[in-house]
Amino acid sequence: MISSDDDNLLLLDKPEPIDQVNRRFYNRFPYPWAPMSFPQVEDESLATIMLNQDIGDWRHTTTPEGRSL
Repeated sequence: MISSDDDNLLLLDKPEPIDQVNRRFYNRFPYPWAPMSFPQVEDESLATIMLNQDIGDWRHTTTPEGRSL
């Protein structure tokens, strides 16, 4: 049975339902996840695009293409 408290947190009577959900998830997606990398970058502007997105510039104008990083 799920109930709600004043802080809008979900409280469970038993931990087993959460354990089942976690078990299904981690059986499907084992942790730790395999590292992701770019072994070979074909697009030379990728680093500039990623840098602009990291600083919140989705138009990619803060660090223009063609500048060295």
